[in-house]
Amino acid sequence: MAEAIAKKQLSKNWEIFSAGTEKHGLNPYAMKSIEKNNYNSSELYSKTLDELGPIDFDVVLSVCDSAREKCPYLAAKTNLHHSFPDPPKLAEALEEKDKQKPYDEVFQLIESHIIALAKEI
Repeated sequence: MAEAIAKKQLSKNWEIFSAGTEKHGLNPYAMKSIEKNNYNSSELYSKTLDELGPIDFDVVLSVCDSAREKCPYLAAKTNLHHSFPDPPKLAEALEEKDKQKPYDEVFQLIESHIIALAKEI
């Protein structure tokens, strides 16, 4: 979700990359949150850091504690971290009809953070 938001909100000034520590595929609930908020999902795919290759990053933003703990240090001019709740963990105990809600809520949190960040960097 953060990649789609960052590409829309920050791509005028930044080239956006996103990757995880493991490939999990695209989560259908996350995709639904992206699409219903009018963000482009057509170029999104699951990838690992190794697939990005060597990049000189200006800014690295990690958005969950798990990624921060498992992710190797990425050299960048600025490293930022903001911990957001993990939607799959929030949704796992919910009934099917309620599973979308945590994704929508976390989407809004990430969007607000990235829009604020866009004004700062």
